[in-house]
Amino acid sequence: MPLTMGHDLPMKQPIPTKTQKKVAPDGRFQTPLGQTFILTNRNGLHARPCALLIQALHEFTCSVSVEHDDASANGRSILGLMCLVVGYESRLTIVMNGKDAPEAMAAVQQLFETSFEAAYAPGNKLAVTLG
Repeated sequence: MPLTMGHDLPMKQPIPTKTQKKVAPDGRFQTPLGQTFILTNRNGLHARPCALLIQALHEFTCSVSVEHDDASANGRSILGLMCLVVGYESRLTIVMNGKDAPEAMAAVQQLFETSFEAAYAPGNKLAVTLG
């Protein structure tokens, strides 16, 4: 039976796969970089933290996938991230692939270490460009 959400709209269920090396534009193989985080933001991963995550990843070119429970989403999609319904103390695995993946992962790690506090800073206006 397919997963459903809301008004019986079918959701895609990810197919488990082994981590595979991907070919980089220069012809070399790249191994995806993955790290698991525990969300310590008491409000969960709602619109503001999602926007902050996307904003932090904007300067990087690597691909980003976010996994929670049995679902995964594009780490650059605010709607995809919010549909994961990530609550307080939930585990998220972030997988990146690309030459700037280590730098991007460091930026994401900083967000988790600070519990996304920048999302709640007075006067902070987060903007996400829909592409």
